[in-house]
Amino acid sequence: MSEAAFPWAHRAGAIVPYGELAIHAESMAMRYALSAFEGVRGYVHRAGGVALFALGEHVDRLRQTLALAELPPVSTLAVNAAVAEVLARNRPEVDCYLRIAASATSLGTLKGEAAAELFVSLHAMGRKPRPQGGLAVAISARRKPTDDVFPQRAKVIGNYAGPRLAYIEARARGFDDVILRGPEGQLAEAPTANLFVVHGGAVSTPRLEDGILAGITRRHVIELCQRLGKGLTVEERRLSAEDAYGADEAWLCGTGIELAPIARVDHRKLPGARRLFPELAAAYVRRVRGLGGA
Repeated sequence: MSEAAFPWAHRAGAIVPYGELAIHAESMAMRYALSAFEGVRGYVHRAGGVALFALGEHVDRLRQTLALAELPPVSTLAVNAAVAEVLARNRPEVDCYLRIAASATSLGTLKGEAAAELFVSLHAMGRKPRPQGGLAVAISARRKPTDDVFPQRAKVIGNYAGPRLAYIEARARGFDDVILRGPEGQLAEAPTANLFVVHGGAVSTPRLEDGILAGITRRHVIELCQRLGKGLTVEERRLSAEDAYGADEAWLCGTGIELAPIARVDHRKLPGARRLFPELAAAYVRRVRGLGGA
């Protein structure tokens, strides 16, 4: 990661220097991408200190990913203990990003039995830089595979190789980010963020069956939209490129990017007046920093 790492990390039950988070080149994680992970934001909190936002939800999703990938489980208690120790040793005083990974460190072939180790690291992370006015986002021709290939709701490193290519292609064309398509050509998600579009008072986001990760920030955004009132309806539905081109507003959301408005989709510039996004983004900040309200 580009953000500065804190000096102490966790590996397999012990606190180690960050530089010692090593894994064997012949491990099953390196050979076959058998590594599940979660990223958790830490925010300077109203109650004092730095608080991790939605840690329990992230740990639950990690455990679900391990089950989907047929990797050995980790206990919630073990993860929470490792996280607490990393925070205690590093004592962060700024917004940060905690990475939790369960990786198959065992050596062996594809048919071998995997043994996993737990890794936890901490990085300073403020707001992600973004262009003034909003993101220019391309819709990629690349499609996410079906769950028959591999479950797309599993947060494993192997599921990011294809989206990375789509991102590189979009950046080469002058875009800030990219939306991949689902197996049947419907809109899915960005490489590291979920998509929302707004038409009048209707807020829409792709369905889980469209090849997306069940985003934790996505879930909170859905709830915040419902709580804001204003006659809004929120729906998970199949979205086409035309739904994005004709949107009144659109944004990406995820742990790292938080909420980022979209100004242009391919060659279509979205209307400049954003009625919902500023209030929604402010409500999200209040929630993660414990400031009350929605």
